[in-house]
Amino acid sequence: MEEIRRWEEMEMDCLANIFQRLSLEDMAVAVPFVCRSWLQASLDPLCWRALNFRQLNFLPWSSFTRKFTAAYSYSDVSADAASFSSLLKLVVARSKGVVTEIQFPLVFGASLQDLLYASNRACPDPVAVDEDRSARNPNLYPVKLEGSGQATKNRNP
Repeated sequence: MEEIRRWEEMEMDCLANIFQRLSLEDMAVAVPFVCRSWLQASLDPLCWRALNFRQLNFLPWSSFTRKFTAAYSYSDVSADAASFSSLLKLVVARSKGVVTEIQFPLVFGASLQDLLYASNRACPDPVAVDEDRSARNPNLYPVKLEGSGQATKNRNP
């Protein structure tokens, strides 16, 4: 009789390759909690190269916030535990500096501190910064991240 292989027995490289294609929500609140081998594979920095925060709802009553709070044992959602900054720090730590793309949330967007944190730790030498927000709202100036990790406002878009 042919032996059936289990997902948890799959090679870590194969699992990491599959996990790279999952959403940020799945990678943050689902995959690491399936089994130990999936947790190990999810810690591969290559799983965290493309970070799309736009798919997530950070409002305190959202499904994502409830899952994130439960998964990481935060007892007080209103105390900024499940905030964008908290998730950013988690995924940046897991990426180990190999991020190639970050899409920041459009609603309740990233603060300047979040942008600096990401530029210093996730992608120290960013190639491009998404300027969609400034294109839609002329009152916002696009923030360009310089290679030194300093943010400057471009007042002449």
